[in-house]
Amino acid sequence: MADHPLPDDVAAEPGRFSRPEVERALRVIRAERDLFQALLWQVTRSTPRAATHPVTAR
Repeated sequence: MADHPLPDDVAAEPGRFSRPEVERALRVIRAERDLFQALLWQVTRSTPRAATHPVTAR
């Protein structure tokens, strides 16, 4: 296994991992989510129709 488990592995079976590994995985998952939200916001605001047809995340 690598030095750090993949966040998806920790999310699937958190009981197999130590508390620091779970905390690290949660930080990575949150950072990925925040990056995705920022990119989605930039993409949806850069379209010509953004003012009249906003895109909202589900």
